[in-house]
Formats: sequence, C-alpha cells, structure tokens
Amino acid sequence: MASGYGFSGPNRCFTFWQDFLKCHNQADSRHQCDPQREDYLECLHPYKEETRMRIILDEAERQKKANAKSSDKVLDLNLLSPAKKEDS
Repeated sequence: MASGYGFSGPNRCFTFWQDFLKCHNQADSRHQCDPQREDYLECLHPYKEETRMRIILDEAERQKKANAKSSDKVLDLNLLSPAKKEDS
C-alpha cells in the first residue's frame, strides 16, 4: 500500500504520514518535525487517547461511588427510611 490507498479508500493515518513526510523533507533538523511525528504515531497507536479514556472512566466510577456513599449517610441519619419489603 505504497500509495496510501486500499480497497476502502485512504488509510486513516495516511494524511498524518503525508504531513510528517512533507515536514521531514523540508526540515533542517529532525526535531522540527516532532509534533507531526507525534500525531502520526498517536494515529497508529492511540496510547494517549486510551489513557485519557481510562482516567475519565475511573473518575466517573469514583464519583458514582462517592454519591452512593453520601446517599447511604442520609439513610443512616434516619432522615429517609429505606423502602420496606412486604412479606407475602
């Protein structure tokens, strides 16, 4: 796939590769293209995206547990009584 096109069209990272290659050909030092290189590698291997998603999900779970604990405290103060089960 040297052209960047496959059966279903261009590869999802092909535009990032083109940007990186263009910068690499015009740059005086290799460090000038670090942002384009990072974008291309992130497209290939979405480590930053996965890490950010894990942080967001962990925080949502932590908040859910905190809200559950705070509602338990209200029940412990007998301000609200839990629903009683009816015996049949």
